[in-house]
Amino acid sequence: MKQSKSLNDQQEYYDRRWVTESPFMNRLELMRLIEILRCLESMEVNFAKRRLKICDLGCGRGLLASHLASFGDTLGVDLSASAVAEASKKWPHIEFRQANVIEFDTEQAFDVVVSSEVLEHVPDKEGFFRTVSRILKPGGHVILTTPNLDLYDRYIATDAELQPIEQWLSLKDLRAYVAEDYITIRHETFTFDVFYSGFFRLLSAPKLIRLCRVSRLEWLRQMFLRKFDLGLHQIYHGVKKG
Repeated sequence: MKQSKSLNDQQEYYDRRWVTESPFMNRLELMRLIEILRCLESMEVNFAKRRLKICDLGCGRGLLASHLASFGDTLGVDLSASAVAEASKKWPHIEFRQANVIEFDTEQAFDVVVSSEVLEHVPDKEGFFRTVSRILKPGGHVILTTPNLDLYDRYIATDAELQPIEQWLSLKDLRAYVAEDYITIRHETFTFDVFYSGFFRLLSAPKLIRLCRVSRLEWLRQMFLRKFDLGLHQIYHGVKKG
């Protein structure tokens, strides 16, 4: 697994990336957004009457924060100064700050902390969760997405671009980090049918998918994929203990 890059390497990478990244959401980003929205919906909050304080920790170019702002006053935090500058121009009604997520602190206490595809790029996992706990209210919600370590080898076999720091977690690893401070509401994998090798040649075969949909058994195939944690990404939704 690619490691041993410095924080400066990482910051330079994101400064380059976020000024050239498409302003539009790709399919994987959309799938992650859908799962995050499902977590927000499960909170059973009337967002039209109650404005939550939300932090997008590791906000990148600000696209996710722009959607989260529909549900509350949102602060986006990112290591890249160029990302923060660009996001501030596009969404001036949202506050963005440049900071290392490990060192970030604020007098605000948030109702929700969202961090999507960030944890795997942070070497100091304990520091990351200290930040989340530091800025989150007791009873507040944390929603994380991060890749599934069990599928890392299949991912790199696709020649996908790797970032300067890639330290993926298994579901067991992630549960260990949150066990002490959070009550788990949801933790499972998603983003299925990404690969077509090994046993996925059967499980994700287009003919099987069409058959399951026609016979109204797609729910059963999806349940099997979730049961055995066969999604590329995992989502964690927990509540901070009081």
